[in-house]
Amino acid sequence: MDQIDELRNHPTPASGGIEPLDYRKFRGLDLNLLVAFDALASQRSVSGAARQLFLGQPAVSHMLARLRRLFDDPLFVRGARGMEPTAKARWLVEPVRALLNEAYGLVRPAGEFDPSSAQARVRIALPEPLEAMLLPVLCAALAREAPSIQLVSRAVPAARMPDALDAREIDMAVTGVPLATKDWHRGADLHRCHLVCAHAPAQLPLPASVGADELRRLQAIGLSHAIELGSGCNAFLGQLQHTGAMPTEVESLLTLSRLLQTAPVVAVLPALVAPLVVRQGALACVPVRGTEDTVSIRLHWHNGTDGDPVHGYVRQHLTDAFAAIRQQAED
Repeated sequence: MDQIDELRNHPTPASGGIEPLDYRKFRGLDLNLLVAFDALASQRSVSGAARQLFLGQPAVSHMLARLRRLFDDPLFVRGARGMEPTAKARWLVEPVRALLNEAYGLVRPAGEFDPSSAQARVRIALPEPLEAMLLPVLCAALAREAPSIQLVSRAVPAARMPDALDAREIDMAVTGVPLATKDWHRGADLHRCHLVCAHAPAQLPLPASVGADELRRLQAIGLSHAIELGSGCNAFLGQLQHTGAMPTEVESLLTLSRLLQTAPVVAVLPALVAPLVVRQGALACVPVRGTEDTVSIRLHWHNGTDGDPVHGYVRQHLTDAFAAIRQQAED
């Protein structure tokens, strides 16, 4: 029985099963406004919501103004971390999301992938710094939209990632190291960033930027996961290792932060992961001059999963997570 047949079998107002609607109440209601509200609530910025909705910022700003009139409330106000929802907006988040899901369920084509009912286990190979950045964003999104999709993070050396994909030990991999992929592997760019120098101003004051030659005269502490994340495509990180300017490597973000706070040392890191170190203590980051090298983060998967809707859904959320991280940095 298709959706039309189901609707035909529902009671009609003539049969007394459904109360008639007062259509005048719906004159000011535009379902697209609720879609915009949901995007604004999740992105906490007009520009981020515009990207999610594939609209221009002026259009989303206009929709926010209409939403404010509709609900007679500011809904989102400027705060220290972007746009903060008001009490009314926070109350609206769950019922609006439920209403949108129910509305889409009425018009969704038969057989279309439904994340809310999907059950799957997806294994992702992530370097430790990226795991700390991405999993909270991914898990929050899946908890809202696809609670029965389980994410499993696997520690796999970059050199083994192609073989692990072929053996189905992992379903996808994210890394900044160029992989020896084959014709049956797929890949997509996620992020590109420069190097920064993390330090504790109280231990080792630095100028607004540091030159590459200056860094070679300082003692640098390496985060081994971040070195693996960037050394394959970043000649400068490799040079620091081989010249002895980076004599110490540690595994833990917390350990690296403690070292920076207690000794006159620096850490040279991809800008993407530097905030994870800096937020651990009274630390700061300055850009590195004199090197044009960048760290390119890519997503890899086996083409055998191209048609799997669950994998495609998770890959899209990985892409969206990096877009959200970029937006937070810009804001």
